[in-house]
Amino acid sequence: MHRFLRQLPLAYHAAGKSLGGPHSPAAQGRSASKMRRALRAVLASRTYELLSTACIVVNVVFLLGDHVGKSTEFARILHVQDFIFWIVICIEVVLRMAAE
Repeated sequence: MHRFLRQLPLAYHAAGKSLGGPHSPAAQGRSASKMRRALRAVLASRTYELLSTACIVVNVVFLLGDHVGKSTEFARILHVQDFIFWIVICIEVVLRMAAE
């Protein structure tokens, strides 16, 4: 369905027709493409890449610190860090899917 809605404005414009109105598929397609362009720009930025890399490096450091006989507090810290890391990864995947 989404593919159809994306192609509909192109077909109408190619035929010289106008869908008109701020809530038309053509207008929604333009705003969606602006959002996608903005997301792509953010995801391709050097700052985002550095933050993503830093997040992965921090996760690796924590994983290297995992050992047998660790304290309960350290195990809790690892669990919280792992949970936060997976939330960040899920957000990144959703953003990348929205940018496509």
